[in-house]
Amino acid sequence: VDDELPDTTMLDSVVLPAIASEARVGLSALQRAFTEAERIIPGVTMELINEIVDS
Repeated sequence: VDDELPDTTMLDSVVLPAIASEARVGLSALQRAFTEAERIIPGVTMELINEIVDS
């Protein structure tokens, strides 16, 4: 049975954690950008979401 399953050790132990780590960094930067944009231009987030929904 083990011969039929692909070895996902590298995927599970290296690739996926690296992607998750980079994703956290990217999402953190995105959160900061949205917070700063909303501070500078109140309501900009709602306008952006409305544009996305309408298109």
